[in-house]
Amino acid sequence: MTPNDRVDAQDRVADALEADSLVGAVKGLFDQYHTMSVAACASPGDPWIAKVFFVDDEPSPGKMDICCAMINTSRKLAMMRESGRVAFVVAGDHPDRWAQGTGDVAFVEDTADADAIMKRLEGKSPIAGPFLRMVPWTAVRVHVDRLKYTDLTAKPPVAELTFA
Repeated sequence: MTPNDRVDAQDRVADALEADSLVGAVKGLFDQYHTMSVAACASPGDPWIAKVFFVDDEPSPGKMDICCAMINTSRKLAMMRESGRVAFVVAGDHPDRWAQGTGDVAFVEDTADADAIMKRLEGKSPIAGPFLRMVPWTAVRVHVDRLKYTDLTAKPPVAELTFA
């Protein structure tokens, strides 16, 4: 495989079976962790990364959203508002399995949807609710458009898809 072949393989859109399989594997990984790292960049010289509580959501089969709550005064929320894009990684301390990707940011305006996201965050992590009740926050939905899953025990160990 040449470097150009690798780029072409990474840029292809997954078929439904591939997307469902990858989303299932990634959701299993996501269930193990309460936080993820989110990177935003307002300008080329100003990247920022921080940990956030998160839950996954599957708006339709083979698609994936990641929902989180951002502190209203945070640098990362300001950068998200400016750029509309983020990168993320979900991983533990032992580098054998992780997921990373990119997506477009949508700010949740509907109070019922924002409250439902908060309830799911609290259900996943017992410390998310108490922490977020101390500060004003905004619910954010990341519409994942590129997803890379690495599992060093799998064959192949890396799967990367672009969602249409």
